[in-house]
Amino acid sequence: MGNRAQSGRRHINPIDLIVVILILALGAVGAYKLLGSSASGGEKQSVEVTYKVKVEGQDLRTYESLKKKVPSQLMAGESLYPGYVVDATTEPCTFFTVDDDGNLVLTENSDLVNIIFTIQCTLTNGAVQTNKIGTQEIRIGKSHIVKTEYFELTGDIISMDWPE
Repeated sequence: MGNRAQSGRRHINPIDLIVVILILALGAVGAYKLLGSSASGGEKQSVEVTYKVKVEGQDLRTYESLKKKVPSQLMAGESLYPGYVVDATTEPCTFFTVDDDGNLVLTENSDLVNIIFTIQCTLTNGAVQTNKIGTQEIRIGKSHIVKTEYFELTGDIISMDWPE
C-alpha cells in the first residue's frame, strides 16, 4: 500500500470549472439584458423629442376648455410620463364638398377646428431606440392618444424634431 503525501490542496475537475464559468457568463448576460446598460455601470441614455399631433374636427368649445390646462403632463392609465403638452393651437377644419357643377370645393366648417398639440418629452434608455413614450410609439403619420389628467383626444403625429 503506497501512501501518497497529501498536500492539503484540492483539485478541481476541469468539466466542473467549465460549467461554473458558463453559469456565471449566462448570469451576467441575463442581468445585462434585464437591467440594460446601467447594470454594467453605463450612463443613462436620454433624448429630448418635440412632436406635433393634429386632432381633426373638434368643437371650438373643446379647444377653449382644454387650452386652459396647457401645459399639462402626459399620462397613461394612472401613470404620469416624462412628457408635456406644451402648446395647443387651432387651424380651420376644412373638407371637400361637391358644388352644383360637380366640382370638388374645399369648404371650411365654422363650428369645428383642428387642434394641433405640441408635445415635448424625454425618452430614456430603451425608449430612445424604440421611440416610445409610455406604450405609444412616436412616429410621423402614426395615430397618437394625447392624454393628460385633464383631457384625452386622438390624432395623428404630423411632425417630429429630434436633436442632432
